[in-house]
Amino acid sequence: MKLGKRPPKRDGRNFKLSKYLRAGLEPPPAKVDHFTKVSTWPMYGNDIYGSCGPAGAGHQIQSWSYYALDPLTPTRFNVLDFYFELTGGEDTGVYLLEMLRKLRNDGLAGDKIEAFIETDPSRLDEAKLSIYLFGSQGVGLALPDENTFGPWLEPTGPPNPWNGHYVPIVGYDDAARLFYVVTWGKLVPMSYDWYLKYVDEAYAELNDLALIKETMVTPEGFDFATLEADLQHLSDPVTPPTPDPDPDPDPDPEPTPDPDKPFPWMHVIMSVGITAFLIFLLLYLL
Repeated sequence: MKLGKRPPKRDGRNFKLSKYLRAGLEPPPAKVDHFTKVSTWPMYGNDIYGSCGPAGAGHQIQSWSYYALDPLTPTRFNVLDFYFELTGGEDTGVYLLEMLRKLRNDGLAGDKIEAFIETDPSRLDEAKLSIYLFGSQGVGLALPDENTFGPWLEPTGPPNPWNGHYVPIVGYDDAARLFYVVTWGKLVPMSYDWYLKYVDEAYAELNDLALIKETMVTPEGFDFATLEADLQHLSDPVTPPTPDPDPDPDPDPEPTPDPDKPFPWMHVIMSVGITAFLIFLLLYLL
């Protein structure tokens, strides 16, 4: 099995989930299941390549589509083609921020996300709201050197950002204090404690916002109008500030005579002598 998430890239322009949560939003339920309807989770080459990011995106498409009653399972070719397009043909793993931008711009297996919203990895409530409201949460892990490949229950050593891995969380159970994630072709549990220690970036990924708007199933308390307005500016160019013009340079100051420097008498005498010689020569020639 392979990993494949590169260390996080940060972008201060990312949308933050907290901006869109208004008073009146009910807390998420104690248990959410967005995985039971999916019977098979493909490996998507993540046993050979560092394709965990696109593989996880493929699993999210499965969960979204099965629960929208229009099942879609991307093929292995779809996922690996997306992966190698993103990396330029090299098996280098991916930066999640770059992957999410490509999912929004180009899509995977014909399915695009409308936007992605950054969530706070230290807040379990934001994780559960993402799963409840938007079907899943995509998380980047900095896994420890011990129990790197599981089980992901009792935290062990310190996070290692070079053991990066991407997984979608497609359910949770408060009573058991477990999330349910899809990785390496299967559903596995992840404890809340493991999440809090090893998740180093997390995103709510919004799929098919047009359908949400059309069916009016926007959850009360989620500020869809503000999000929709922000989405209109996703492609706005960033205009750098116009620099102030440089001031005109000051003219060179006039030289100041040095009172301690002796007067150049020799230069004066030589000048007078040369002038007298030239006058004499002119008179002689006439």
